[in-house]
Amino acid sequence: MKNWNKIGYGKAIFLAIFAVINFLDPIYYTLTDVLLKFLSTVGAVIGWAIFGTIITVLIVKVFGGTLTKPNWNDNPFKLREPMVLMQFISIGVIIFGCSNSLSVFLNHGDISLYGLQNILGGIGIMISMKLSERILKGTH
Repeated sequence: MKNWNKIGYGKAIFLAIFAVINFLDPIYYTLTDVLLKFLSTVGAVIGWAIFGTIITVLIVKVFGGTLTKPNWNDNPFKLREPMVLMQFISIGVIIFGCSNSLSVFLNHGDISLYGLQNILGGIGIMISMKLSERILKGTH
């Protein structure tokens, strides 16, 4: 935290505000079918990994973006550096999922499927970052 700039603090404040909102008013639903639970959670990881990989590769190949290792202080809205945006989105989605899961657990004593899907979706986006690096390894 001591090396953060204005962008780093801004991103942290943004995520904190939305995490608190998500904590105070969580989304809570249950699915009774075990197969639906499995498909919705595993599908979150696979779906976001594929989507993130496609977006990153498209930005690099079509729009001439670069694969740079993300830093928390980087601007996530520089579309020429898709890894920075993917890092911000993945961290945000994981934080929202954790705040939702914690709130549902404290209020209802149950596991939040929505929160779990968010956490796994964020992990899927992180996986997409690694897949994109491997796919574009020799090109940039």
